[in-house]
This record gives sequence, structure tokens and C-alpha cells, in this order.
Amino acid sequence: VLDWREPVKRQWPVIIGCEVTYEARNHPVLLDLLDVMLTETGVCWFGDPGRSQAPRFVAAAIEHGFNVRLLDHQAESRAQETRSEFQIIEISRRSQ
Repeated sequence: VLDWREPVKRQWPVIIGCEVTYEARNHPVLLDLLDVMLTETGVCWFGDPGRSQAPRFVAAAIEHGFNVRLLDHQAESRAQETRSEFQIIEISRRSQ
């Protein structure tokens, strides 16, 4: 179990989450956690069922300084967020 507000001081090359982006109030906390816990060359995948907050989270991640790529259920690139359809929000650092 991980408290998003108190990330551990350890970095990981891969971080996976699902059903974590649905509340806008948690977006800054999740992005701060990635700042601390994602390695420089790491990648994060958040599974999202197409919730209404996905576009807001994607915009916040980009504004926070991350690269964002959207993938469909077969890990194929997708041009934009979708609603009511599963997607993977892939996040990496801009230095990559």
C-alpha cells in the first residue's frame, strides 16, 4: 500500500496504476509522486476506462513537464483521449 501524499524515496523504472485518475483533486498528488518515484528513463502506465477526468489529467501531466502518449486496449497509439472506452495513459519524462 502506498500513500500518494507521502511517496517513498525510491525510484522505479516502471509504475503501473489503474482507476487512479478519476478525481481531479488527486491529479497534482499523482504527478508529484511520479516526480519522486519515476526514474529518469522510466515509464508509467495508468489504465483508464475513459472517464471524464482523463483529458484534464493528460493536460495536467503535460503542464507538469511530462511526455504523454495515449494507447488503446491493444497498446496501439491513439490521437486523443476517449470517453467510455479503455485507454492507457503512458507518462514519461521529457528528457527521453
